[in-house]
This record gives sequence, structure tokens and C-alpha cells, in this order.
Amino acid sequence: MPTAEGARFLPHARALLETAQRALAVLTARRLVVGAASNPGIYLLPPYLSEREELRIGTNPDTVERLASGAVDLAITEWWDGRQGFEVHAWRDEPMVGIVPPSHPFACAGPVPLARFLAEPLIGGEPGTGTGRLLVEALGQDASPLRIVRVMGSTEGVKRAVAAGLGVSVVLACAVRDEVKAGTLVAVPLSGPALRRRMLAVLPEGLPPTAPQRRFLARLGIA
Repeated sequence: MPTAEGARFLPHARALLETAQRALAVLTARRLVVGAASNPGIYLLPPYLSEREELRIGTNPDTVERLASGAVDLAITEWWDGRQGFEVHAWRDEPMVGIVPPSHPFACAGPVPLARFLAEPLIGGEPGTGTGRLLVEALGQDASPLRIVRVMGSTEGVKRAVAAGLGVSVVLACAVRDEVKAGTLVAVPLSGPALRRRMLAVLPEGLPPTAPQRRFLARLGIA
């Protein structure tokens, strides 16, 4: 039986072992483990993956911590917390749109002013994506607080709640292409400041040009 001190150290030992196993896997040319926040991981990354990569999807904070601990080799996130020892590359800027059910008055209204759209009852998605902060910044300091009536925890949940008529939301345009095409949701153009989310690729500093992470960056179009 481990001592009390040993029991407290056990989770750290397991994390160190996992990191060592991941390092060995990279050196022996096994699959690259790509961590991704749910939005880029679900809606943007699949066309870039091959049998040489394993994708692990989580929240933005989870993905950041997985990279920091060595549980993934490279991360695709919607933000980075600035910690040292990592390279951060801008991958792509994705437009955002308002979404409403087909029965909503905004569905046939053409461009809607951002402030007017955000005065509607709002459905929130995954906490920690930074969307709320982006919207507040776009509205300006004198704007009224956002009226978020419920938080669904994911973009998929948001889409279902909006389709059910529970409120409106602002999401990545790439996340609702199928629903807009099927007619279950309507993408509403928002007039005012352009809303775009920047996707980031993050990897450890100092990797050689031949590292699998750098080859994957090249596939993403990042020099």
C-alpha cells in the first residue's frame, strides 16, 4: 500500500508517464495526437485529417491544458492564455452569423443591426469560447447587457434550442451550413462591426522542421 505522500503523488506520476509515452510515440512515428476545441474540431478540421492523426475534442480550456501537460501534441483552439514555451500561429478567421428559426420575424428581414439582434433572448453555447466577450466588444461599452436566457453547453445544443424557438444566437457560419441548407435554421446577416473568430494552432516551441507537428501545420496552410 502506498504511503499518504505516495498517494498524493500518484496522479502526478501518472501524468508524467502519459507525457513520456506521448513523447516516445512521436519519436517512433506513431500517430500525431491533435487536440481541438469543439467548434474547430467538429466543423473545420476533419478535411485536414488522415490516418496519421488522432483527434481529441474538448472544450477550449481542456484543450489548452492537454497541450500544456503533453497529452496532445498540437492544439487547435479559439484562444490561448499566453503561457510560455509554446508557438501560437493564426490559422484562419471564421465569420459569425445570427441564427433564428424559420418562423422568426428576422428570418425574412434582411441584414439586422447587431444591437437589435442581441436585444432578443439569447441562447449561449460552450462557456470559455470568448463569443460573449466578442459580442460585448462589438456592441461597445454603452450597450445593454446581453440577455442570455439559457446556456446549452455546445454549438449543437444551441442549434437545437434555436430551431425549437427558445431564442436566437450567434455562431460560426461554418457550424450551421447543413441546417441552413435544410431549412431548419435561417442565417441572419448582421449589420455593424464584422464578427469573426480567429482559430489558432499552438505547438511546443523549438520543434525541428521535420517534426510531425510542423508537417501538420503545413497541411493547414501555415508556413
